[in-house]
Amino acid sequence: MQSPDSIATETAAVRALVHEQANTEPSSLAPVASVFRAALPSLEQLAWMARMLAGDTDAKGNPRTPAMIALPKALQGKPADVLAIMLAGRELGIGPMQATRMIEIIGGATALRSELKLGMAKRAGHDIKPVIRENGRVRVKCVSCDSHEVEWALVREGASPDAVIATEIEVESWEGPKEARQKTLSPLTAKSAWHSFPFAMLWARAVGQLCREHCPEATGGLYSVEELS
Repeated sequence: MQSPDSIATETAAVRALVHEQANTEPSSLAPVASVFRAALPSLEQLAWMARMLAGDTDAKGNPRTPAMIALPKALQGKPADVLAIMLAGRELGIGPMQATRMIEIIGGATALRSELKLGMAKRAGHDIKPVIRENGRVRVKCVSCDSHEVEWALVREGASPDAVIATEIEVESWEGPKEARQKTLSPLTAKSAWHSFPFAMLWARAVGQLCREHCPEATGGLYSVEELS
């Protein structure tokens, strides 16, 4: 096992790296995975760094270790989630700070923001563009590979025959106290994000589906945050 001083030296190098990656745009992702692996080769050290980044809490939820860097609120005090995100980011070739902004853990599943998926697909040579983006529907394809097209629309009227209709989809949820929970079905578009940003959700859904079907090797075959939230 390395000494605290050597771990601190490695952490300083990685901290400089994550700050450098913090403002990197998804479309210009750099292959930093090899650098990150060289700086922190062991899972033990990664876990230690996750605790330093996220802070830690005791069994009662009280702060025990202050966070080294301000992370998104959902990750503060959750080093296990930060570690999972760092590992996912390392496999996908992005730095830890960008990973904490663009990757989320939802219901135990790792999910990518649609902006990150687009950037990763473009880095792999897949230029995904909208074919139609108006009147409550979005249709996308990979223009560099002349892929098949994926369309999402709010309503059936005016949509293509092969379009996925958001208002016709129902999602499962569980309600009630733990000892008497019941499964219910509710419209997908009843979620707050669909009320506030319907066009953005159509775009994210169409992009996420096309990436999984056309270039899963570029995005790890993972679902989008917008598909799971």
